[in-house]
Amino acid sequence: MTDKKPSKPVTFEDYIPSEPTPKPRPKSGRWDLSKQDRERLDELDRSANDEAKNSDVKPKKKSNVKTIIFYIILLIIILKIID
Repeated sequence: MTDKKPSKPVTFEDYIPSEPTPKPRPKSGRWDLSKQDRERLDELDRSANDEAKNSDVKPKKKSNVKTIIFYIILLIIILKIID
């Protein structure tokens, strides 16, 4: 077995990127707006949340098609067994 030695010793500087990594942008684009616009949007968000909490309308539940099909097939199998 031959031990291969690196041509130069590995230093800490080898692991440092040459360019700094860019900071991630915020998910909402609110930081691009002026302070007054951000406050207006925050106020609209708060009022929309208050309206949603106070409304009596409940969101409709989506029927799960796979579950309905499963129960229909199960019913058919049970009826076949009974007959």
